[in-house]
Amino acid sequence: MITFKKMVHVLTLLVILLLVSCSNQPPLIIEEVDSITVQCMGTEELLEITDEKMLKKIIKEINNSRREGAEEMEFPEGHDVSLITTLDEKYNISLYEGGKTLLEGFYIHSNIPDFCDK
Repeated sequence: MITFKKMVHVLTLLVILLLVSCSNQPPLIIEEVDSITVQCMGTEELLEITDEKMLKKIIKEINNSRREGAEEMEFPEGHDVSLITTLDEKYNISLYEGGKTLLEGFYIHSNIPDFCDK
């Protein structure tokens, strides 16, 4: 039996796939996100983000921002970010000053809020 939540997930994936077909680069994250956990550099404190609007904003920013391969680049230490999807997939992201991110071998020119600066 298909539940409402499963139907929403399927429709979300279909919309994302439709948008991808219009884009020149595929999204890095296509699943719906449950939560994002941020561990700021130099602290033990974990910040958990569960606000649905903020989660969607972050994913949209990551997927739609310009990106480049990071294989030959060197990066300073960044804030550690863990992103958990509704399918229990985990993405490990490094968050840098100015909202730039490093994910799956790509340096992403995103503009994600610096949650650690608050």
